[in-house]
Amino acid sequence: MEPAKTLMDKPVSSVGSATFQSGTFQSGTFQSGPLAEFRYHQPLAEIALAFALGIGTDAMLSVPLWASFGVMLCVVIAWFVGTRWRENARSLRRTLLFLLAVLAAGAWWHGLDRRRDAAATIRRDMDLAAGSDRVGTMIRGRLSNVPKIVRSPMAQSAARRGRSPLQTRGFISLLSIRRGLDQVPVTGRLQWIADGTRDDLRWGDTVEIRGILLADEAPRNPGAKDRRRYSRNQHIQGRIVAASTEHIRHLDDHEATSFTGWLRRLRSTATFQLSRFAAGGREELMQRLGPERGPLMVGLVLGQRDAIPRRVRDDLLATGTVHLLSVSGLHLAIVVWMASLLTAWMRSWPMTRVLVLLTVCVLYMSLTGGRPPVVRASVLVAVLVLAMAAARNTKTLNALSLAALVLLLLDPRHLLDLGVHLSFLAVATLIFSGRGLSRTGVHAVDAAEDIEARLDLLQQSTYRPLKLGLVLIWNRFRSLAWASASVTAVTTPLVWYHFHVISPISVLANLLLSPLLVFALAGGLATVIFAAWAPPLASASAWLASGATGWMLAVVRWAAAVPLGHAWLPSPHPGAVIVFYGVLAATLLLGRGARGRMLRVGWIAIWISAQLFWVTRASPIPPQTLEATFVDVGHGTAVILRCDDWVGLYDAGRLGNDDFRSFDIEDALWKLGVTRIDDLFISHADMDHFNAVPALLRRFDVHRIGVPPRMLEVDEPSVRILRQAIIDSRVPVASWHAGDSIAGFDVLHPPVQPMDASDNANSLVLVASPAGVPVVLPGDLEPPGTEVLASRPRPPPGGVLMAPHHGSLS
Repeated sequence: MEPAKTLMDKPVSSVGSATFQSGTFQSGTFQSGPLAEFRYHQPLAEIALAFALGIGTDAMLSVPLWASFGVMLCVVIAWFVGTRWRENARSLRRTLLFLLAVLAAGAWWHGLDRRRDAAATIRRDMDLAAGSDRVGTMIRGRLSNVPKIVRSPMAQSAARRGRSPLQTRGFISLLSIRRGLDQVPVTGRLQWIADGTRDDLRWGDTVEIRGILLADEAPRNPGAKDRRRYSRNQHIQGRIVAASTEHIRHLDDHEATSFTGWLRRLRSTATFQLSRFAAGGREELMQRLGPERGPLMVGLVLGQRDAIPRRVRDDLLATGTVHLLSVSGLHLAIVVWMASLLTAWMRSWPMTRVLVLLTVCVLYMSLTGGRPPVVRASVLVAVLVLAMAAARNTKTLNALSLAALVLLLLDPRHLLDLGVHLSFLAVATLIFSGRGLSRTGVHAVDAAEDIEARLDLLQQSTYRPLKLGLVLIWNRFRSLAWASASVTAVTTPLVWYHFHVISPISVLANLLLSPLLVFALAGGLATVIFAAWAPPLASASAWLASGATGWMLAVVRWAAAVPLGHAWLPSPHPGAVIVFYGVLAATLLLGRGARGRMLRVGWIAIWISAQLFWVTRASPIPPQTLEATFVDVGHGTAVILRCDDWVGLYDAGRLGNDDFRSFDIEDALWKLGVTRIDDLFISHADMDHFNAVPALLRRFDVHRIGVPPRMLEVDEPSVRILRQAIIDSRVPVASWHAGDSIAGFDVLHPPVQPMDASDNANSLVLVASPAGVPVVLPGDLEPPGTEVLASRPRPPPGGVLMAPHHGSLS
């Protein structure tokens, strides 16, 4: 009996005059092994990687266009010049030259995109706007996207009473700008924002907008995100804010009669109709599902998340399920699956099924705004459907690489898009965590595993129906759990870096939510489709969607309340994240099967453990030193106090923070390495001093809250929200007054019995004098509290005094 031959005994493939064999390397050939096998079967993967490296190289080094084009031209010439094509077409030397040409092409492509951005002549006006508070002007241009109607971030502000709670936003490619009395031609791209709604604006319309120019500023707080990076990635030179949509006027398009104008108008009409359909679907879902479940369903179906309450978004982020609100490949896969079931039920012809599925991909991609994850999924589905129609096998990683190339060719800025990173990372993880990666590469071992798997199936066929059903359910659950755990583990560093959260509970939460998502998405889409011509069917589908959405909210709230289910933490260093993925990629080549899995699991566990130890160490300060960080929150107050191992926070709020966010303050805390707050002082009952506290209580370990006497007894909506947040977090509250001392701070005001005056006059005033240098924090102190405080002994001269009432002259 002839012994079984393994991959070590027989050739895998022949290329040119060379043969892949174990342990051999011939000049001009690839070395055998996993890398050679991978490169042979996944050629688009290395092409996409080289193109992405070229884009990244130009993004970091700003390579001149002539240099990248020259390298590409020289490499292409060298590729064709030399020995005969037939003998060396797949040689290592020619492959490297080809990949170098692809890399240079990527750098050149990104250079063209960067050059268009640098050539924008609107920068002169934006430089003037950056040096002034408000620059009013009038611009003309063409709308470069379908305008979106969103909820204003200050919709509940008292200053906006009587005004629309909605805003219309979009982007405009400039044609001219008003300078003095003249309309001067300019180039560039701006984001425009106008209070109110306009549903008659289309992609490509020529409009005139009167408003205020606003330039992006550098971050002014530790850890704050740089908005200028986002603007550069979107090719936006600034913003123009109009007081009302009435300040937007349509202009005649003089190019409408030309061929390009006709094409633009055709595209505009198509996108306008889709946007109107999406707007109608939004209203239908909000009306039929109510104020609690409707916003979540709109986010699931259409990807519009502006109406979802902040608390729900926080819970989704904490439980690792926020991706459900980002219309992605998962949503498209469910939609395509439903369409395939429908075509199978109708017994359609094979070619009809192909056309229907491809049409569904294009329509859903257009309906949701052409988001990169949906484009990626559309390419994958298209490749799979066409391969099935042609009776050809497909390599999933090859198709994923094709999707990456398509996205980068459409827009090289997608390389830096977080949504693209997470989307491709999750799909690649699902590919590699499947059976293909578990194979050892040794023919005899893999064949034995295949035989064992067939024997398991044969044994299961003898089970009784109930036992067989339970076994199949268990096997399905186990495979889904492994896939969910793999995706969670691999994406954790990237999510941790950008969102400051790690969420082990997401493994279970995503398992429970996946079947509910299918029913919710099916019901939501059916509601949108049937609403116009079959109201009874729309009512039935809305009932299904409402029930599934209700269960999803219940699962998310339960998962968010699980002890140790998630943790909010400072971000790891970006270099550490790069090292994580570099080593993880190397383990794919170093080990396969069980050994490879152990390598990857071990590396993930070691990296996360090391980072947990490192990021939770606060940045050092000298002993016996008080450090005060005054956070720029606009109209509001937030002061981070640190002394030795003690951390305090004096006030936490800002005007216009109606949904009780804490972005600026939490970023500054995390930048300092703070994960706990020993004492949180609230000076008085104005919401611009405490409306970030509820979010901070969910993100940080707060040991104690200090307030002036009777502050929490104020009967106002914002104070009631604060009280409920304190009750939910179970943090003890202390009432402090003049004469108390807390962690080196002396309380100077208010007296034990509050004054018969405003909240401002009863502000909590703290003073600390480390090394004899006073630091005074007076809140919003005003008369008659000012006179009472001034009558007390004054602290030593020199030091820091925070001007009362945000430094206002009044």
